[in-house]
Amino acid sequence: MDNHLHVQMEAIRGQMIATALRKQTFLHREVLVLSQMLDALIVQVQSEQRANRVKKKERAERSAVSGGCPHSGGN
Repeated sequence: MDNHLHVQMEAIRGQMIATALRKQTFLHREVLVLSQMLDALIVQVQSEQRANRVKKKERAERSAVSGGCPHSGGN
């Protein structure tokens, strides 16, 4: 995960918890807004991770098809 996104997620999570404790509810508008911001970041990170997995798989498949697989045992 991108370190910047991780830091941003942790900061928003901390703000959300602090706000919920201060407002004494997780249902306060400010808490919900922070929760939605955190949700959006989580979705972004998951999308990036999924795209990276697909790219990695495609590279491995291309390498295997072209004979570049290090485990093929061929000379």
